[in-house]
Amino acid sequence: MGDFLKSFVFTVLAMLFVSCGDEDDGKRFLPTPSGQPGEVVIKCSKGFWASNYGDTLQRMLKTPVHGLPQRESLFDLHHATDNTFSRVFKTFGNILILEVDEGRFTKPELKVERNVWAQRQAVVRLTASSRKELGESLMENMDKIIEILNKAEANRIAKKHKDLGSEKTNQKINELLGIKLYTPKDAYLAHEDSNAVWIRVERTKREGGVEHQISQGILLLKTPYTSLEQLNDYAIYNLLDSALQELIPGPVDDSYMKIDEVNMDVRFEQVNYRGKYALEMTGLWRMHGYMMGGPWYALHIVDDENNRLISAFGYVYAPQFSKREYRREVEAVINSITINNE
Repeated sequence: MGDFLKSFVFTVLAMLFVSCGDEDDGKRFLPTPSGQPGEVVIKCSKGFWASNYGDTLQRMLKTPVHGLPQRESLFDLHHATDNTFSRVFKTFGNILILEVDEGRFTKPELKVERNVWAQRQAVVRLTASSRKELGESLMENMDKIIEILNKAEANRIAKKHKDLGSEKTNQKINELLGIKLYTPKDAYLAHEDSNAVWIRVERTKREGGVEHQISQGILLLKTPYTSLEQLNDYAIYNLLDSALQELIPGPVDDSYMKIDEVNMDVRFEQVNYRGKYALEMTGLWRMHGYMMGGPWYALHIVDDENNRLISAFGYVYAPQFSKREYRREVEAVINSITINNE
């Protein structure tokens, strides 16, 4: 085979290699995302990055995450320009592209593209005809952009758990509580009955030559639902705190988990969860009778069709490490919940 023909065949095969795909991952033969969880590449000009718009963008994406014991930002940022947007940056999981071109764009436009240079990748493009127009549109769409990036992170975690998690564990939870979700492969059930399930993941991570404990858990509760009064701040707080005391003991006698209101206020937010009324909560937990604590995230879903309230409380204990991504992992599990009649 001649050199030209060899080159032609190689080119055709390469094109096929990068263009074949499936419904889950978009393009099957694309690489897995590079970078670390929670990282975002922002591709824009140096001038825009250094402008007031760029400063505001960075400040908003670095907003401290509520419910963490130490200050941690929403995302870790990398700036790239046309010249530095290398192959490595192109395969990051989260990319925000900000582009100005008076000749090509007549009005601001926000688009989300999936699986462009990597599997399970989210590429957010905002284009405009001028820097001012781009900046104003960016400020208007920041909440939406943050939501897209957070959702992309959660989807990648859920996809991993769907592919690698224990179907046996998931099925057992379904049988007990009538809900479906995707649990990590190392998860096991520390408590199970027809109204409550405690999912645990215990592991260690080496740091400084020492193995350190990392604990993650999710407490799932099913309670009868009669009115929205059950979701007022006082009632829902008592529901969680009572369940934690009863179901999650500490490592010594008479120790148990509880919500820590001394060091941080609990934050409540009403949300629409898959078409159902729901309440999100974030804050800190501590161990009564023992020196332990960490962040937590909770979601309460009103299941009107079955007259019940589904509550999920996810916690993290990782005293030697940053907590953001560990809490994001339990959030992703909780936000994979679907009710059986959906």
